[in-house]
Amino acid sequence: MKALAAAGIVALTLCAPALAKFQISVAATDTTPAVGQRVIVIVRSERKLDYNLRLIAVAPGKDIFRVVATITGDTSHPDPSIARNGFEVHLLRTAPNRWRGMVRFWSTGRWLLVVPNWAATGIVIPAGVARLTLAVR
Repeated sequence: MKALAAAGIVALTLCAPALAKFQISVAATDTTPAVGQRVIVIVRSERKLDYNLRLIAVAPGKDIFRVVATITGDTSHPDPSIARNGFEVHLLRTAPNRWRGMVRFWSTGRWLLVVPNWAATGIVIPAGVARLTLAVR
C-alpha cells in the first residue's frame, strides 16, 4: 500500500507542470467604442507560450460556444450566419507573452472578446480562458 501511495505522489509531482494553469488577460484601449472606431486590444499571458493565442469577437446576443466553435473549426455544425455573429481578431505577437490586434465593430451592443481555452486547438469550455466585454455605442 505504501508503494502504491508513493507511486501516486511521484506521478502527481511529474504531471503537475503539464496541468499547471496560468492567467491570460485581455485589455482594450477603449471599452466603450463607437461603431467603426478602431480599438487596439492586448492579450497577455503570465508566462511565455510556444504557441499563439487566438481572439474571437462574439456579436451581441450570440451564442459564444457556437461562434467560437465555428471560427476555430471545432464543430460539425457550423453557424451558417457566422459573418454576422462573430469573427476572429488578427493578433500579432509582440513579445513571448504578449499579442496585439486591432478591431472595429459594425454594430452597437455588448460585444465579447474571447480567448478560447486550449488555445492551440481553440475550444471554449465553459466560456473561454479570458474574456472582455465592450459596450459598443
